[in-house]
Amino acid sequence: MSKDIDELARLNRDYVASVQNSDVKRFDEILAEDFYCSNPDKSLVDRAGFLKQTAVPVTIKNLESHDVKIRVMGDFAIIHARTTYTTPDGQPASGRYTDCWALPAFMAAKPSLISDSFSFAEIQSSRCSLPRM
Repeated sequence: MSKDIDELARLNRDYVASVQNSDVKRFDEILAEDFYCSNPDKSLVDRAGFLKQTAVPVTIKNLESHDVKIRVMGDFAIIHARTTYTTPDGQPASGRYTDCWALPAFMAAKPSLISDSFSFAEIQSSRCSLPRM
């Protein structure tokens, strides 16, 4: 289980960095084929829509995750964390997110993000999908 936690912590760091840097390539590697994301504006986008919106550079800066809690439950994991960032007008802000990951059924596979939920300031959001095999 420690190996799973380490891998999930790495994927979590990759996810946050990919948001900050609009890294569509990395998201393409880790998102499951049937990934869905509920955006802060309450819209729901599929994987293709998420990759398209990710290609647009974000206006926030200094995005970081804190208080990361990783829970592994069999072949499923949930990550809860707090975020801090700087708004376009230079104000500090924070939020929370929850990601759900399907762990591989066999060692050669890699975990895939299946669900994502985040909240920036007072706006709530979620992300979901099933694993790539």
